[in-house]
Amino acid sequence: MPFAPFLELLRESARRLHSHLIVILVAREADCPWLFTQIDRHWSSLHDLTGNDVIFLTVDGGEHIPVVAGHNGFSLRSDMGKLHGACGLVAFSTSCRLLNELEDKGLDGWQTEGFNTIFTDEFIARRTSPRARRGEWADKHSLGMSSVISALEGVTERMLPCLRLELLQTDYSLTLPLSRTSPENAPPFYDVLRQLVIAAAPLFPEIAAFGEALRRQGAIPRKAAKLAVSIQWLLDWNVAQSDLPPDIREFVAGALKGRGEPADVYRAISPLRGRIDPAAFSVLRAHLNRLIATKEALPLASIILDRTGVAVRCAEMCRQFDFIARDLFRHYAPEGGVMDPLSMLTLISSGLKLVDQFRELAIRFKGQNPVPPSGKAEQVGTALEVRHGVRVSQRIEASQLRMDQWDAVRYAALDKRIRTQWGIYNDLFAEEAGAAIQERARVRSDMRNIQAELCRDFKEMVQLYERALGTNLPDHYQLYEVCQ
Repeated sequence: MPFAPFLELLRESARRLHSHLIVILVAREADCPWLFTQIDRHWSSLHDLTGNDVIFLTVDGGEHIPVVAGHNGFSLRSDMGKLHGACGLVAFSTSCRLLNELEDKGLDGWQTEGFNTIFTDEFIARRTSPRARRGEWADKHSLGMSSVISALEGVTERMLPCLRLELLQTDYSLTLPLSRTSPENAPPFYDVLRQLVIAAAPLFPEIAAFGEALRRQGAIPRKAAKLAVSIQWLLDWNVAQSDLPPDIREFVAGALKGRGEPADVYRAISPLRGRIDPAAFSVLRAHLNRLIATKEALPLASIILDRTGVAVRCAEMCRQFDFIARDLFRHYAPEGGVMDPLSMLTLISSGLKLVDQFRELAIRFKGQNPVPPSGKAEQVGTALEVRHGVRVSQRIEASQLRMDQWDAVRYAALDKRIRTQWGIYNDLFAEEAGAAIQERARVRSDMRNIQAELCRDFKEMVQLYERALGTNLPDHYQLYEVCQ
């Protein structure tokens, strides 16, 4: 198959196989020979590292010969990778080298219709004939890369060489430019990819759960729906019990985070027998038993409690992955750490969603119900649209961004500090709901202090966005409702 339809097929199969990430090296070998050399050297180690969780492939625009002659005939080359489907189907693209050997029984000949070929002698001869690398070969090679680039939204010729990372369970992707010459003191590519797999591992299940909830568009599994009811009941009950013994409160809090075993439930809450109504004790025990017995559905059940926040929270998880990836691959960036316009636009849109999320939580902390803002800015395709109600008042294309106005060093410092403070702020907000009266006063004081710091940093971050966009954003991004 040509690269474009094969990549689409690969994405669909990888999602069915619950893979999390696809990594594509988009470069001709002449663009960054140092990286191709490393990949060739560590190919087997990379294969073992990625498994089915991470799909890795290289693209150089040339047509690799997929068939190799052996003692007993011909076979597909083992170093190219392939996608196995039902009834003996094997799908591959001659424009790329795929690290993985994927088995997807959901793939059949109907999905590859138009490209299906039986291996005849003529087919094998045509693809095992040596090809002279002279004359028109260079032109064909360039044309091959052009077709590859057209298959990757947001990637242009001037961005090569680059690394494309796509979170398969969502529609989030980022493109990292690569240095053409071997960077000094940079860790090996295998080490960096291994660190990325380890650092992002806690995010992958949550991103998958958010992505599933968004794709279902309202269809909620019965188990997760029941679990969501139990979670809400326990949250309300925990707040209502002002004199609850600390060890029981701690056990309930742990259960809400997926900790505990079914055998622990009765023993943990037994001191409440005789202190509360028998019926209430039975209901409490039933909810805790359900929570602990089906805690594998906890990520999906938790986001069901706040359906309107699913997209925002999914974007935040993706943003955390973005930060991790950019930080780990920073050694490979060209001098000056150039970011492509589309990735910057995605970064801005993700950051604005985080500002919205902070605004909503800060309003709830004041004891008020947040009202949706009249104006909002979010990414739609390759542009950022500013809406007031249903009307699009402004559309800023990625190509219109003022790249020279972007302060990457300052933004990285702000982003790192915001991520740390935002995590603490969320934890304190959850802790405040179940705290005793005296403890609640301390928690609220800590929240006010952290909120003041977040206000300062978020405002500066929005100013960086406005300079790069060349326009003023809707007023609520200045956080006037919660930041004095």
